[in-house]
Amino acid sequence: MDDLLNETRMLRRRVNFWQRTAWLLLGGVVIVGTVIWQRGELRRRECAKSLHDLAVNAFQNKIEHQNRTILEQQWLTTDHSNTTLEPIHYDLIVENWVIQPKPGETLPLAVCRETHFLAFSRGRNVLLRDDKGLRVEWRSEEAATSIVQLAARDNVNH
Repeated sequence: MDDLLNETRMLRRRVNFWQRTAWLLLGGVVIVGTVIWQRGELRRRECAKSLHDLAVNAFQNKIEHQNRTILEQQWLTTDHSNTTLEPIHYDLIVENWVIQPKPGETLPLAVCRETHFLAFSRGRNVLLRDDKGLRVEWRSEEAATSIVQLAARDNVNH
C-alpha cells in the first residue's frame, strides 16, 4: 500500500511539474508575441506620423511648385527635426505632387521604401492627397505593390 501511495505522489508531482512547465512556456510565448506586436505597431505609427509631418512641412515649403527633376531632392532636404524617421525612408511619386486632385480623386504621393513587419502581416504607409487634404493609410504589401512600382519609376538616384 505504501508503494502505491508513493507512486501516486510521484506521479502527481510529475503531472504538476509538466503542467507548470507548459503554462510557463505558454506565458513566455504570449509575452514574446506581445512584445513583437507592440514593437511593430509602434514602428508603424511612428512611420505614419513622420510621413504626415514631413508632407506638411514639404507643402509649407511649396515643393510641389518645384521642377520635377529636383522635387525629390527638395523632399530629402525637408526639415525632419520633429520626426523620428528621415525623408529617405519614403519614396515619392513625383508626378502626383504637381497635380491638384479633382473632387473625389485620391492621389498617392509617397510610400515607405521598405516593408514594415507586424506580428502577422507586412505592409507600408502610403501618403494620399485628395480634395480634402493629406492623409496616411496603412496598406498591406499586396495592396501597396502598384504604388511601390509607381514610385520606383521616377527613381534615378536610389
